Amino acid sequence: MSDSTYQEQEEFWADLIPLIAAREVVPILGVDLLTVDRGGVAVPLYRVVAERLLARYGLPAPAADDASLLRGHHELNDAVCELDRQRKRGSGDCYLPVHEALRAALAEIRAEVETPQRQLAQIEDFRLFVTTTCDDVMAQALDAVRYGGRPLTEQVEYAPGGLPKDRRTDISELAPADQSAVLYLFGKAAVSPVYAVHDEDVLEFLHGLQTGLGQIPQRFFSAIRGANLLLIGCHFPDWLSRFLMRITAPQRLSEQRGRKDFVIDPNARDETEFVLFVENFARNTRLFPMEPRHFVAELLRRWQAQRPVPKEPTGAAAPPARAGARKPAVFISYSRTDIEPVRVLYDELRRIAGDDIAWFDKSTLVPGDDWRARIMEAIEGCQLFLPVVSQAEEARAEGVFIEEWRKAVERSRRIDGRSFIVPVFVDPDAEANVGRYVRAGRLFSDIDFGFAPGGRLTPRLEGAIVRELRAFRG
Repeated sequence: MSDSTYQEQEEFWADLIPLIAAREVVPILGVDLLTVDRGGVAVPLYRVVAERLLARYGLPAPAADDASLLRGHHELNDAVCELDRQRKRGSGDCYLPVHEALRAALAEIRAEVETPQRQLAQIEDFRLFVTTTCDDVMAQALDAVRYGGRPLTEQVEYAPGGLPKDRRTDISELAPADQSAVLYLFGKAAVSPVYAVHDEDVLEFLHGLQTGLGQIPQRFFSAIRGANLLLIGCHFPDWLSRFLMRITAPQRLSEQRGRKDFVIDPNARDETEFVLFVENFARNTRLFPMEPRHFVAELLRRWQAQRPVPKEPTGAAAPPARAGARKPAVFISYSRTDIEPVRVLYDELRRIAGDDIAWFDKSTLVPGDDWRARIMEAIEGCQLFLPVVSQAEEARAEGVFIEEWRKAVERSRRIDGRSFIVPVFVDPDAEANVGRYVRAGRLFSDIDFGFAPGGRLTPRLEGAIVRELRAFRG
Protein backbone atom coordinates (compact mmCIF):
# COMPACT_ATOMS: atom_id res chain seq x y z
CA MET A 1 0.00 0.00 0.00
CA SER A 2 1.42 3.38 -0.99
CA ASP A 3 1.77 6.21 1.52
CA SER A 4 -0.94 8.21 -0.27
CA THR A 5 -3.38 5.28 -0.22
CA TYR A 6 -2.71 4.66 3.47
CA GLN A 7 -3.29 8.32 4.23
CA GLU A 8 -6.57 8.31 2.29
CA GLN A 9 -7.81 5.32 4.26
CA GLU A 10 -6.86 6.82 7.60
CA GLU A 11 -8.66 10.03 6.67
CA PHE A 12 -11.71 7.95 5.79
CA TRP A 13 -11.73 6.34 9.25
CA ALA A 14 -11.05 9.69 10.89
CA ASP A 15 -14.18 11.06 9.22
CA LEU A 16 -16.41 8.06 9.92
CA ILE A 17 -15.70 6.93 13.49
CA PRO A 18 -16.51 10.25 15.26
CA LEU A 19 -19.80 10.49 13.37
CA ILE A 20 -20.74 6.98 14.49
CA ALA A 21 -19.83 7.82 18.09
CA ALA A 22 -22.15 10.83 17.83
CA ARG A 23 -24.94 8.51 16.59
CA GLU A 24 -25.20 10.40 13.33
CA VAL A 25 -24.67 7.45 10.96
CA VAL A 26 -27.30 5.04 9.60
CA PRO A 27 -26.09 1.83 7.91
CA ILE A 28 -27.81 0.73 4.70
CA LEU A 29 -27.09 -2.94 4.14
CA GLY A 30 -27.04 -4.80 0.84
CA VAL A 31 -26.68 -8.26 -0.64
CA ASP A 32 -22.88 -8.29 -0.71
CA LEU A 33 -22.82 -8.48 3.08
CA LEU A 34 -24.59 -11.87 2.98
CA THR A 35 -22.23 -14.63 1.88
CA VAL A 36 -21.33 -18.20 2.73
CA ASP A 37 -17.98 -19.92 2.22
CA ARG A 38 -17.79 -22.72 -0.36
CA GLY A 39 -14.30 -24.14 -0.55
CA GLY A 40 -12.69 -20.80 0.12
CA VAL A 41 -15.00 -18.89 -2.24
CA ALA A 42 -17.56 -16.41 -0.87
CA VAL A 43 -20.91 -17.35 -2.40
CA PRO A 44 -23.82 -14.87 -2.12
CA LEU A 45 -26.72 -15.99 0.06
CA TYR A 46 -29.19 -15.15 -2.66
CA ARG A 47 -27.37 -17.37 -5.14
CA VAL A 48 -27.89 -20.23 -2.67
CA VAL A 49 -31.57 -19.29 -2.48
CA ALA A 50 -31.82 -19.09 -6.28
CA GLU A 51 -30.26 -22.54 -6.65
CA ARG A 52 -32.73 -23.98 -4.13
CA LEU A 53 -35.58 -22.38 -6.02
CA LEU A 54 -34.50 -23.87 -9.34
CA ALA A 55 -33.96 -27.30 -7.75
CA ARG A 56 -37.49 -27.26 -6.30
CA TYR A 57 -38.86 -27.20 -9.85
CA GLY A 58 -36.37 -29.67 -11.30
CA LEU A 59 -34.06 -27.19 -12.98
CA PRO A 60 -30.31 -27.70 -12.52
CA ALA A 61 -28.25 -24.89 -11.05
CA PRO A 62 -25.39 -23.67 -13.25
CA ALA A 63 -21.77 -24.07 -12.25
CA ALA A 64 -20.45 -21.55 -9.76
CA ASP A 65 -18.40 -19.74 -12.42
CA ASP A 66 -21.22 -19.74 -14.99
CA ALA A 67 -23.00 -16.39 -15.00
CA SER A 68 -25.09 -17.06 -18.10
CA LEU A 69 -28.19 -18.03 -16.07
CA LEU A 70 -27.63 -16.56 -12.60
CA ARG A 71 -25.84 -13.24 -13.04
CA GLY A 72 -23.97 -11.74 -10.14
CA HIS A 73 -26.23 -9.53 -7.99
CA HIS A 74 -29.26 -10.64 -10.05
CA GLU A 75 -29.43 -14.30 -8.99
CA LEU A 76 -32.91 -14.30 -7.47
CA ASN A 77 -34.39 -12.20 -10.27
CA ASP A 78 -32.84 -14.49 -12.88
CA ALA A 79 -34.08 -17.67 -11.17
CA VAL A 80 -37.64 -16.32 -11.00
CA CYS A 81 -37.52 -15.24 -14.64
CA GLU A 82 -36.20 -18.65 -15.68
CA LEU A 83 -39.06 -20.41 -13.88
CA ASP A 84 -41.47 -18.12 -15.71
CA ARG A 85 -39.88 -18.84 -19.09
CA GLN A 86 -39.98 -22.58 -18.43
CA ARG A 87 -43.65 -22.26 -17.35
CA LYS A 88 -42.78 -23.76 -13.98
CA ARG A 89 -44.00 -20.83 -11.88
CA GLY A 90 -45.15 -17.39 -12.92
CA SER A 91 -43.10 -14.40 -11.80
CA GLY A 92 -46.22 -12.97 -10.16
CA ASP A 93 -46.74 -16.15 -8.14
CA CYS A 94 -43.24 -16.79 -6.80
CA TYR A 95 -43.34 -15.19 -3.35
CA LEU A 96 -44.23 -18.28 -1.33
CA PRO A 97 -41.55 -20.57 -2.87
CA VAL A 98 -38.91 -17.84 -2.58
CA HIS A 99 -39.85 -17.30 1.07
CA GLU A 100 -39.57 -21.04 1.73
CA ALA A 101 -36.25 -21.33 -0.11
CA LEU A 102 -34.82 -18.41 1.88
CA ARG A 103 -36.06 -19.82 5.17
CA ALA A 104 -34.62 -23.26 4.41
CA ALA A 105 -31.24 -21.81 3.40
CA LEU A 106 -30.97 -19.68 6.56
CA ALA A 107 -31.93 -22.64 8.73
CA GLU A 108 -28.71 -24.31 7.57
CA ILE A 109 -26.24 -21.44 7.18
CA ARG A 110 -27.54 -18.54 9.28
CA ALA A 111 -24.67 -18.69 11.79
CA GLU A 112 -22.11 -18.17 9.03
CA VAL A 113 -24.12 -15.65 7.05
CA GLU A 114 -24.88 -13.35 9.98
CA THR A 115 -21.31 -12.88 11.27
CA PRO A 116 -20.95 -9.29 9.96
CA GLN A 117 -24.46 -8.41 11.16
CA ARG A 118 -23.57 -9.55 14.67
CA GLN A 119 -20.47 -7.40 14.48
CA LEU A 120 -22.59 -4.41 13.47
CA ALA A 121 -24.97 -5.18 16.34
CA GLN A 122 -22.06 -4.83 18.77
CA ILE A 123 -21.60 -1.23 17.66
CA GLU A 124 -24.11 0.23 20.09
CA ASP A 125 -24.03 3.66 18.48
CA PHE A 126 -25.93 2.20 15.52
CA ARG A 127 -29.63 2.27 16.46
CA LEU A 128 -31.44 2.45 13.12
CA PHE A 129 -30.64 0.19 10.18
CA VAL A 130 -32.00 -0.01 6.64
CA THR A 131 -31.80 -3.32 4.81
CA THR A 132 -32.31 -3.60 1.07
CA THR A 133 -32.72 -7.38 1.28
CA CYS A 134 -35.84 -9.30 2.33
CA ASP A 135 -34.24 -11.55 4.98
CA ASP A 136 -34.36 -10.99 8.75
CA VAL A 137 -30.63 -11.56 9.35
CA MET A 138 -29.91 -8.07 10.74
CA ALA A 139 -32.93 -8.08 13.06
CA GLN A 140 -32.10 -11.54 14.38
CA ALA A 141 -28.49 -10.51 14.98
CA LEU A 142 -29.63 -7.44 16.95
CA ASP A 143 -31.96 -9.54 19.09
CA ALA A 144 -29.19 -12.05 19.78
CA VAL A 145 -26.47 -9.51 20.62
CA ARG A 146 -28.46 -6.75 22.35
CA TYR A 147 -31.49 -8.47 23.84
CA GLY A 148 -30.37 -11.97 24.76
CA GLY A 149 -32.38 -13.52 21.94
CA ARG A 150 -35.65 -11.82 22.84
CA PRO A 151 -37.50 -10.41 19.80
CA LEU A 152 -37.26 -6.75 20.79
CA THR A 153 -35.85 -5.16 17.64
CA GLU A 154 -38.52 -3.15 15.86
CA GLN A 155 -38.89 -4.57 12.35
CA VAL A 156 -40.46 -1.90 10.17
CA GLU A 157 -41.81 -3.03 6.82
CA TYR A 158 -42.89 -1.15 3.73
CA ALA A 159 -44.93 -2.41 0.78
CA PRO A 160 -46.64 -0.20 -1.81
CA GLY A 161 -49.73 -2.43 -1.80
CA GLY A 162 -50.14 -2.26 1.98
CA LEU A 163 -49.41 -4.78 4.74
CA PRO A 164 -51.40 -7.03 7.08
CA LYS A 165 -52.49 -5.33 10.29
CA ASP A 166 -50.06 -7.33 12.44
CA ARG A 167 -47.00 -5.91 10.63
CA ARG A 168 -45.12 -2.89 11.99
CA THR A 169 -45.16 -0.04 9.49
CA ASP A 170 -43.15 2.55 11.45
CA ILE A 171 -40.99 2.95 14.54
CA SER A 172 -42.81 3.56 17.82
CA GLU A 173 -43.58 7.17 18.56
CA LEU A 174 -42.47 6.86 22.19
CA ALA A 175 -39.55 4.45 21.69
CA PRO A 176 -36.58 5.05 24.04
CA ALA A 177 -33.39 6.49 22.57
CA ASP A 178 -31.57 3.14 22.74
CA GLN A 179 -34.23 1.19 20.84
CA SER A 180 -32.97 -0.72 17.78
CA ALA A 181 -34.99 -0.82 14.57
CA VAL A 182 -34.59 -2.24 11.08
CA LEU A 183 -36.44 -0.89 8.04
CA TYR A 184 -37.06 -3.37 5.21
CA LEU A 185 -36.96 -0.88 2.35
CA PHE A 186 -38.08 -3.47 -0.22
CA GLY A 187 -40.25 -5.52 2.12
CA LYS A 188 -39.70 -8.57 4.27
CA ALA A 189 -40.00 -12.11 2.92
CA ALA A 190 -43.46 -13.58 3.46
CA VAL A 191 -45.92 -15.94 1.84
CA SER A 192 -47.66 -13.05 0.07
CA PRO A 193 -46.38 -10.41 -2.41
CA VAL A 194 -45.32 -7.82 0.18
CA TYR A 195 -41.63 -7.86 -0.72
CA ALA A 196 -39.49 -7.40 -3.82
CA VAL A 197 -38.30 -10.57 -5.53
CA HIS A 198 -37.42 -9.41 -9.04
CA ASP A 199 -36.45 -6.21 -10.81
CA GLU A 200 -40.01 -5.13 -11.57
CA ASP A 201 -40.88 -5.43 -7.89
CA VAL A 202 -37.99 -3.11 -7.00
CA LEU A 203 -39.31 -0.57 -9.51
CA GLU A 204 -42.79 -0.77 -7.97
CA PHE A 205 -41.43 -0.23 -4.46
CA LEU A 206 -39.54 2.87 -5.58
CA HIS A 207 -42.62 4.13 -7.42
CA GLY A 208 -44.65 3.57 -4.25
CA LEU A 209 -42.18 5.55 -2.14
CA GLN A 210 -42.22 8.42 -4.62
CA THR A 211 -46.00 8.57 -4.99
CA GLY A 212 -46.97 7.79 -1.38
CA LEU A 213 -48.51 4.35 -1.93
CA GLY A 214 -49.01 2.13 1.11
CA GLN A 215 -48.05 3.18 4.62
CA ILE A 216 -44.85 5.20 4.30
CA PRO A 217 -42.70 4.88 7.46
CA GLN A 218 -42.72 8.61 8.06
CA ARG A 219 -41.20 8.57 11.57
CA PHE A 220 -38.36 6.31 10.43
CA PHE A 221 -37.60 8.51 7.42
CA SER A 222 -37.83 11.60 9.59
CA ALA A 223 -35.33 10.08 12.05
CA ILE A 224 -32.75 9.36 9.34
CA ARG A 225 -33.31 12.40 7.12
CA GLY A 226 -30.12 14.39 7.21
CA ALA A 227 -28.16 11.54 8.82
CA ASN A 228 -24.88 10.38 7.33
CA LEU A 229 -25.44 7.16 5.39
CA LEU A 230 -23.09 4.19 5.43
CA LEU A 231 -23.84 1.98 2.42
CA ILE A 232 -22.30 -1.45 2.96
CA GLY A 233 -22.43 -4.03 0.19
CA CYS A 234 -25.21 -2.25 -1.71
CA HIS A 235 -24.44 -3.32 -5.26
CA PHE A 236 -27.21 -1.49 -7.12
CA PRO A 237 -27.64 0.00 -10.53
CA ASP A 238 -26.05 3.40 -10.15
CA TRP A 239 -29.43 5.19 -10.46
CA LEU A 240 -30.74 3.27 -7.42
CA SER A 241 -27.72 4.20 -5.31
CA ARG A 242 -28.32 7.83 -6.23
CA PHE A 243 -31.99 7.50 -5.26
CA LEU A 244 -31.21 6.06 -1.83
CA MET A 245 -28.78 8.88 -1.12
CA ARG A 246 -31.27 11.52 -2.24
CA ILE A 247 -34.38 10.16 -0.49
CA THR A 248 -32.75 10.68 2.92
CA ALA A 249 -31.18 14.03 2.12
CA PRO A 250 -32.98 17.23 3.17
CA GLN A 251 -31.77 19.05 0.03
CA ARG A 252 -29.95 18.53 -3.26
CA LEU A 253 -26.82 16.40 -2.94
CA SER A 254 -24.69 19.12 -4.53
CA GLU A 255 -25.88 21.55 -1.82
CA GLN A 256 -25.04 19.36 1.16
CA ARG A 257 -22.47 20.92 3.45
CA GLY A 258 -22.13 19.09 6.75
CA ARG A 259 -23.64 15.75 5.69
CA LYS A 260 -21.36 12.94 4.52
CA ASP A 261 -22.22 9.57 3.02
CA PHE A 262 -19.87 6.59 3.02
CA VAL A 263 -20.00 3.90 0.33
CA ILE A 264 -18.20 0.58 0.87
CA ASP A 265 -17.57 -1.13 -2.45
CA PRO A 266 -14.48 -3.12 -3.51
CA ASN A 267 -14.84 -1.54 -6.97
CA ALA A 268 -15.05 2.03 -5.67
CA ARG A 269 -11.84 3.04 -7.46
CA ASP A 270 -13.25 2.14 -10.88
CA GLU A 271 -14.56 5.02 -12.93
CA THR A 272 -18.15 3.83 -13.05
CA GLU A 273 -21.07 6.16 -13.77
CA PHE A 274 -21.91 6.21 -10.06
CA VAL A 275 -18.36 7.17 -9.08
CA LEU A 276 -18.34 9.96 -11.65
CA PHE A 277 -21.73 11.16 -10.41
CA VAL A 278 -20.47 11.26 -6.82
CA GLU A 279 -17.31 13.12 -7.77
CA ASN A 280 -19.32 15.79 -9.60
CA PHE A 281 -22.46 16.20 -7.48
CA ALA A 282 -21.92 14.60 -4.07
CA ARG A 283 -18.38 15.57 -3.24
CA ASN A 284 -18.80 14.93 0.49
CA THR A 285 -19.37 11.24 -0.25
CA ARG A 286 -16.48 8.97 0.74
CA LEU A 287 -15.89 5.87 -1.40
CA PHE A 288 -13.95 3.06 0.26
CA PRO A 289 -12.65 0.09 -1.81
CA MET A 290 -12.95 -2.82 0.62
CA GLU A 291 -14.83 -6.11 0.79
CA PRO A 292 -17.96 -5.49 2.91
CA ARG A 293 -17.36 -8.31 5.42
CA HIS A 294 -13.74 -7.24 5.95
CA PHE A 295 -14.85 -3.64 6.32
CA VAL A 296 -17.36 -4.50 9.06
CA ALA A 297 -14.75 -6.44 11.04
CA GLU A 298 -12.33 -3.51 10.81
CA LEU A 299 -15.08 -1.04 11.67
CA LEU A 300 -15.90 -2.92 14.87
CA ARG A 301 -12.22 -3.05 15.84
CA ARG A 302 -11.74 0.67 15.33
CA TRP A 303 -14.99 1.61 17.05
CA GLN A 304 -14.07 -0.48 20.10
CA ALA A 305 -10.59 1.06 20.17
CA GLN A 306 -11.93 4.61 20.43
CA ARG A 307 -14.32 3.85 23.29
CA PRO A 308 -13.23 5.22 26.69
CA VAL A 309 -12.01 2.63 29.18
CA PRO A 310 -14.34 2.55 32.23
CA LYS A 311 -12.66 3.86 35.36
CA GLU A 312 -12.35 1.61 38.35
CA PRO A 313 -14.45 2.82 41.29
CA THR A 314 -12.35 4.62 43.91
CA GLY A 315 -14.70 4.09 46.84
CA ALA A 316 -17.67 2.14 47.98
CA ALA A 317 -20.39 1.80 45.43
CA ALA A 318 -23.43 3.95 45.98
CA PRO A 319 -26.45 2.02 47.21
CA PRO A 320 -29.06 1.32 44.55
CA ALA A 321 -31.80 3.89 44.33
CA ARG A 322 -35.00 2.72 45.94
CA ALA A 323 -37.79 2.21 43.47
CA GLY A 324 -40.15 3.76 45.99
CA ALA A 325 -38.55 7.12 45.27
CA ARG A 326 -40.62 7.31 42.10
CA LYS A 327 -44.13 6.30 41.17
CA PRO A 328 -44.17 4.08 38.11
CA ALA A 329 -46.99 4.81 35.68
CA VAL A 330 -47.76 1.15 34.97
CA PHE A 331 -48.07 -1.77 37.41
CA ILE A 332 -47.75 -5.29 35.96
CA SER A 333 -49.48 -7.89 38.15
CA TYR A 334 -48.94 -11.53 37.29
CA SER A 335 -48.67 -15.11 38.48
CA ARG A 336 -45.11 -16.47 38.74
CA THR A 337 -46.08 -19.12 36.18
CA ASP A 338 -46.21 -16.36 33.55
CA ILE A 339 -42.76 -14.90 34.21
CA GLU A 340 -41.47 -15.35 30.63
CA PRO A 341 -44.28 -13.53 28.75
CA VAL A 342 -44.24 -10.90 31.50
CA ARG A 343 -40.55 -10.20 30.89
CA VAL A 344 -41.40 -9.61 27.23
CA LEU A 345 -44.35 -7.40 28.20
CA TYR A 346 -42.11 -5.37 30.52
CA ASP A 347 -39.58 -4.81 27.74
CA GLU A 348 -42.40 -3.85 25.38
CA LEU A 349 -43.57 -1.17 27.81
CA ARG A 350 -40.02 0.14 28.17
CA ARG A 351 -39.77 0.24 24.37
CA ILE A 352 -42.83 2.44 23.92
CA ALA A 353 -42.50 4.65 27.00
CA GLY A 354 -39.04 4.47 28.60
CA ASP A 355 -37.13 2.53 31.24
CA ASP A 356 -38.91 3.93 34.30
CA ILE A 357 -42.45 3.46 33.10
CA ALA A 358 -43.41 0.13 34.68
CA TRP A 359 -43.46 -1.53 38.08
CA PHE A 360 -42.17 -5.08 37.68
CA ASP A 361 -41.13 -6.67 40.96
CA LYS A 362 -38.24 -8.65 39.43
CA SER A 363 -36.59 -5.34 38.59
CA THR A 364 -37.82 -2.88 41.23
CA LEU A 365 -37.72 -4.67 44.58
CA VAL A 366 -34.38 -4.66 46.42
CA PRO A 367 -33.24 -6.78 49.36
CA GLY A 368 -34.65 -5.57 52.70
CA ASP A 369 -37.80 -4.03 51.23
CA ASP A 370 -41.13 -4.51 52.97
CA TRP A 371 -42.36 -5.99 49.72
CA ARG A 372 -46.06 -6.25 50.57
CA ALA A 373 -46.24 -2.59 51.66
CA ARG A 374 -44.23 -1.56 48.60
CA ILE A 375 -46.58 -3.45 46.28
CA MET A 376 -49.73 -1.95 47.80
CA GLU A 377 -48.15 1.53 47.65
CA ALA A 378 -47.32 1.02 43.98
CA ILE A 379 -50.88 -0.06 43.16
CA GLU A 380 -52.22 3.07 44.86
CA GLY A 381 -49.82 5.33 42.96
CA CYS A 382 -49.77 3.89 39.43
CA GLN A 383 -51.65 5.24 36.42
CA LEU A 384 -52.44 1.91 34.77
CA PHE A 385 -52.82 -1.51 36.34
CA LEU A 386 -52.15 -4.43 33.97
CA PRO A 387 -53.26 -7.81 35.33
CA VAL A 388 -51.70 -10.56 33.19
CA VAL A 389 -54.34 -13.15 32.32
CA SER A 390 -53.50 -16.69 31.17
CA GLN A 391 -54.55 -20.30 31.54
CA ALA A 392 -51.52 -20.84 33.81
CA GLU A 393 -52.79 -18.09 36.10
CA GLU A 394 -56.34 -19.45 35.88
CA ALA A 395 -55.14 -22.84 37.19
CA ARG A 396 -53.88 -21.30 40.46
CA ALA A 397 -56.30 -21.06 43.38
CA GLU A 398 -54.19 -18.67 45.43
CA GLY A 399 -51.33 -16.23 45.07
CA VAL A 400 -50.25 -12.68 45.85
CA PHE A 401 -51.38 -11.59 42.39
CA ILE A 402 -55.01 -12.30 43.39
CA GLU A 403 -54.64 -9.92 46.33
CA GLU A 404 -53.14 -7.34 43.95
CA TRP A 405 -56.06 -7.69 41.54
CA ARG A 406 -58.61 -7.19 44.32
CA LYS A 407 -56.69 -4.17 45.62
CA ALA A 408 -56.77 -2.66 42.12
CA VAL A 409 -60.50 -3.33 41.77
CA GLU A 410 -61.03 -1.58 45.12
CA ARG A 411 -59.08 1.47 43.91
CA SER A 412 -60.90 1.51 40.57
CA ARG A 413 -64.16 2.17 42.40
CA ARG A 414 -62.72 5.54 43.47
CA ILE A 415 -61.69 6.49 39.91
CA ASP A 416 -64.06 8.11 37.45
CA GLY A 417 -63.60 9.28 33.87
CA ARG A 418 -60.53 7.29 32.83
CA SER A 419 -59.22 3.76 32.43
CA PHE A 420 -57.25 2.27 35.29
CA ILE A 421 -57.34 -1.54 34.92
CA VAL A 422 -56.46 -3.06 31.53
CA PRO A 423 -56.41 -6.87 31.67
CA VAL A 424 -53.75 -8.28 29.31
CA PHE A 425 -54.28 -11.77 27.87
CA VAL A 426 -50.92 -13.37 26.98
CA ASP A 427 -51.95 -16.82 25.69
CA PRO A 428 -51.52 -17.02 21.88
CA ASP A 429 -55.12 -18.24 21.39
CA ALA A 430 -56.75 -16.06 24.04
CA GLU A 431 -58.66 -13.77 21.69
CA ALA A 432 -60.73 -16.66 20.35
CA ASN A 433 -61.31 -18.18 23.81
CA VAL A 434 -61.95 -15.30 26.21
CA GLY A 435 -64.81 -17.14 27.90
CA ARG A 436 -62.52 -19.71 29.50
CA TYR A 437 -60.84 -17.15 31.78
CA VAL A 438 -63.27 -17.37 34.69
CA ARG A 439 -61.37 -15.34 37.29
CA ALA A 440 -60.72 -12.42 34.94
CA GLY A 441 -64.32 -12.51 33.81
CA ARG A 442 -65.53 -12.39 37.40
CA LEU A 443 -63.22 -9.60 38.64
CA PHE A 444 -63.06 -7.49 35.48
CA SER A 445 -66.44 -8.13 33.90
CA ASP A 446 -67.12 -4.50 32.92
CA ILE A 447 -63.57 -3.61 31.84
CA ASP A 448 -62.08 -3.45 28.34
CA PHE A 449 -59.15 -5.81 27.88
CA GLY A 450 -56.24 -6.21 25.48
CA PHE A 451 -54.09 -8.94 23.96
CA ALA A 452 -50.34 -9.46 24.05
CA PRO A 453 -49.55 -12.98 22.74
CA GLY A 454 -46.39 -14.15 24.44
CA GLY A 455 -46.08 -10.68 25.96
CA ARG A 456 -45.88 -8.83 22.62
CA LEU A 457 -48.34 -5.94 22.48
CA THR A 458 -50.84 -5.94 19.65
CA PRO A 459 -51.06 -2.60 17.81
CA ARG A 460 -54.50 -1.97 19.35
CA LEU A 461 -53.31 -2.52 22.92
CA GLU A 462 -50.09 -0.57 22.34
CA GLY A 463 -52.11 2.37 21.02
CA ALA A 464 -54.47 2.28 24.01
CA ILE A 465 -51.59 2.30 26.50
CA VAL A 466 -49.82 5.13 24.70
CA ARG A 467 -53.01 7.22 24.68
CA GLU A 468 -53.58 6.71 28.40
CA LEU A 469 -50.00 7.61 29.28
CA ARG A 470 -50.12 10.71 27.11
CA ALA A 471 -53.33 11.85 28.80
CA PHE A 472 -51.76 11.25 32.20
CA ARG A 473 -48.63 13.23 31.34
CA GLY A 474 -50.57 16.05 29.77
